[in-house]
Amino acid sequence: MGRRSKSIRTKGKLQLSRYFQEFSEGDSVSVVRERAIESNFPERLQGRTGKIESKRGGSY
Repeated sequence: MGRRSKSIRTKGKLQLSRYFQEFSEGDSVSVVRERAIESNFPERLQGRTGKIESKRGGSY
């Protein structure tokens, strides 16, 4: 089972450092929705994991 709530230090304001993270090839990543933001996030992507293959433009 995963965590159900944020820790007290991460509640509130969003951290910009999360959005500007740098990854290297071969890193394992997971897709997690930020629940503080209302958006049309596809449920089928929530919790997906994968490996970084390469960087394409401004995205991985």
